[in-house]
Amino acid sequence: LFNIKKTTSTTYNSFIDEAQNKVLKLLEQMTRGNE
Repeated sequence: LFNIKKTTSTTYNSFIDEAQNKVLKLLEQMTRGNE
């Protein structure tokens, strides 16, 4: 998403990735529920 991976730690990056995955899963569930 952003170019912050070069300046931030690996722990912070993995936290961001995990949060993004949770959001994507939530969006998938919402789209399926609307069908």
